[in-house]
Amino acid sequence: MANSAQGQAVEPQPNVDQKPLLEIRSLKKYFPVREGILLTAAKQNKAVDDVTLKVMPGETLGLVGESGCGKSTLGKAVARLHPPTAGKILFDDVDLAKKGNRALKPYRRH
Repeated sequence: MANSAQGQAVEPQPNVDQKPLLEIRSLKKYFPVREGILLTAAKQNKAVDDVTLKVMPGETLGLVGESGCGKSTLGKAVARLHPPTAGKILFDDVDLAKKGNRALKPYRRH
């Protein structure tokens, strides 16, 4: 909080015209569960299921949850270390979920 001229606390006003820096829409990451002699994918482990969030410029996001709830998998899917099963990863209005490794290189340079 900032202080006004009268010494009173003033809440910063959000800029309603700002676009999200990062927007996740209905992100899903499923891993196949292989079973049987032939190790066929009979089931799927839903590690991340339908996550939607926005991060505005200047904001910080923290993920908190129990062990095994999908925090690391969500981070890896957003960074495209694990390709998402479905959903959108919009960084500066560009959908990174559909880009291949070569097209992602400029986004990973820092």
